[in-house]
Amino acid sequence: MQLPVSEKGEGSDVLLIHGIISDKSFFEELMEEMKQDYHLIAYDRRGYGDAEKTEDYSIEAQAEDAANVLRAYARDKAWIVGNSAGGMVAMALYLRYPQLVRGMLLIEPSLVFDPESEEMIREWNSELNGYVKENRIKKALPAVARVIGDKTEIPAGKSLAQLKRAYKNLETFMLGELNDIQRFRPAKEEFKDAKVPIRVLISQEGKESIFARTSLLGAQVLGWPVDYLCGYHNTLSRNPEDGAKRLKAIMEEMENGSGT
Repeated sequence: MQLPVSEKGEGSDVLLIHGIISDKSFFEELMEEMKQDYHLIAYDRRGYGDAEKTEDYSIEAQAEDAANVLRAYARDKAWIVGNSAGGMVAMALYLRYPQLVRGMLLIEPSLVFDPESEEMIREWNSELNGYVKENRIKKALPAVARVIGDKTEIPAGKSLAQLKRAYKNLETFMLGELNDIQRFRPAKEEFKDAKVPIRVLISQEGKESIFARTSLLGAQVLGWPVDYLCGYHNTLSRNPEDGAKRLKAIMEEMENGSGT
């Protein structure tokens, strides 16, 4: 599958993988902030943004997509920055193609490795499937905002075209990806001997949200270091200047042996 790709800058390769109800435009301003130091690659995941819709939203298919983007655009092993569900795609990519990965920064990827996290995600999944069954897709937006700890997933002030794009992405998640990607349950043993540095990032203001809590619990189970970003779940889009500084500092730490 051919996916729309944006790239900017020179330096070490960084693959940016967006989350739910989003697309590669999520990283547009962040890429501007980081392009002096890195070669940044962002793409629309299948069904999102300008990418074609499909019948297959499985994590395996999305790992293949990410690998194909790297093969086409990266010059060396890449840092993988996965936001939300993009972090789950990053993990699946690493399990299948570790030779393509330099390190991973996973921003509230909702790591389900313990019974408490499993129950939280199961209840949320059930709620969203209720909206699908009742054909009330747009009514699911508050439920999405609640699990990321933000007041709204789609900020005020957006143009009509941007709102249409956002609701198209919401439809892709609800009708396509929702159940497929949430079936991703790798065994913790698969990451026991990870050969690359990995860091889980939690948002300061949204740290009590479900995605943040499950990510923190999962990081504890896996023994992965945790760091914090300002703002909420979508801080890389809302606060690109600060996000760029934090990502750069964290990648430098990990490069010097401060990660896993």
